[in-house]
Amino acid sequence: MNPAILDDFAKKEIRPDTDLVSKHLDVLQEMVRIDSRSFSVNEFEGDRKTPSDMKEILDCADTYLRQIEFKK
Repeated sequence: MNPAILDDFAKKEIRPDTDLVSKHLDVLQEMVRIDSRSFSVNEFEGDRKTPSDMKEILDCADTYLRQIEFKK
């Protein structure tokens, strides 16, 4: 990609009030929510017996990257 085009895109899209940043922060919040469950594994009735957080976090990241059409 042309550096000038990338710079222009970044200046427009990477700002607190953009949909891109909002979506990114929502996904990060979901990842933290998933990860924070590790602290209470089997603490209460109905809690998970073993943490599966890493798989869920990776699935969340994979879904997000596909939604923003990230390519390898």
